[in-house]
Amino acid sequence: MKNKAEARAQAFLLYQAGASQKHIAQQLKVAEQTVSHWKKEDYWRDRVKLSTDEVVPVWAGRLLSLLETQFTLTATMREQLLTLLPPESR
Repeated sequence: MKNKAEARAQAFLLYQAGASQKHIAQQLKVAEQTVSHWKKEDYWRDRVKLSTDEVVPVWAGRLLSLLETQFTLTATMREQLLTLLPPESR
């Protein structure tokens, strides 16, 4: 594991990118309680709110990810459905 300061800084970057506390803990090989403590002690929520001009807010990143997944699924499903139609109906 990196030293504590590096891990803590990396944890915040992952949080800004939309990672869950569980995911952060797994990536950095620390306890979820440790990540929770860092989040509270370092005011991550406030820091993300203050940096909205520079960084996509966490909720927006998650929404974008969900939308991209939905559009990908929709396009794939459309193509699959088109293969089921007779050629003259396409």
